[in-house]
Amino acid sequence: MGCARTGQYLKWIRSREDDICRWCCKPRVTQTRGHLFKVGTTWEKQQKILWKAVRAQMKRGRDRFRIADLFADERSNEAILEFLESTDRFQKEGKRSGVGAG
Repeated sequence: MGCARTGQYLKWIRSREDDICRWCCKPRVTQTRGHLFKVGTTWEKQQKILWKAVRAQMKRGRDRFRIADLFADERSNEAILEFLESTDRFQKEGKRSGVGAG
């Protein structure tokens, strides 16, 4: 099992003082995997593409998945990787060029 470098995780390992999503326009929202993949407003377009692909492959939409189950099912791998690539958020620091680059 792996981990995601979300605000929640970074706070847990004491790399950050808070777990707030730095890319979201909603104030004081905890950055979790669920937030990034389902409700975070910054990547709404990419989320729609992700969940359309997941629904086509697995016959279930985002409201029918826990994020852990999505990651555990290898049928979703391609859609997840395309989502991550399209957000440009999940690159090494210094490699980002799009949203959230800073």
